[in-house]
Amino acid sequence: MSSSSEPSLGRLKGKVAIVTGGASPQGFGYAIARRFIEEGAKVIIGDLDGSGAENSASSLSSPNVKGVAMDVCKHEDWQRVVEMAVEEFGGVNILVNNAGCTYRNKPTGEVTEDEFERVMSVNVKSIFWSVKVVVPQMQKQGQGGS
Repeated sequence: MSSSSEPSLGRLKGKVAIVTGGASPQGFGYAIARRFIEEGAKVIIGDLDGSGAENSASSLSSPNVKGVAMDVCKHEDWQRVVEMAVEEFGGVNILVNNAGCTYRNKPTGEVTEDEFERVMSVNVKSIFWSVKVVVPQMQKQGQGGS
């Protein structure tokens, strides 16, 4: 039995992950992508900041990571990223819906409808689109649920 302090590298060998919201090297998405790569996974980092996603991928210094611009609120971007995962790495096994947003810190009564809609789209609707596109690919691979 291994202790929690022992490395367990390789647990994700042969797996392919899509991680959203990984453009910032100080953020959760970047840290998740880094750890997945350490564990042997191939990773696509998707972010609205495409150059940030590409820079994050480059800074991870691995042939097993790609950065790509994507708007998690758009069905067609999910389709494109899943197609990329299949073409580049052979499929999708793991999805991390890490992208999120909020509005500036202010009383709810001052939040505009556009600000509210953006938060709901990024934090809720994007999950719908990801499941709608990623799960069928996983099922095609003999994985995933309904």
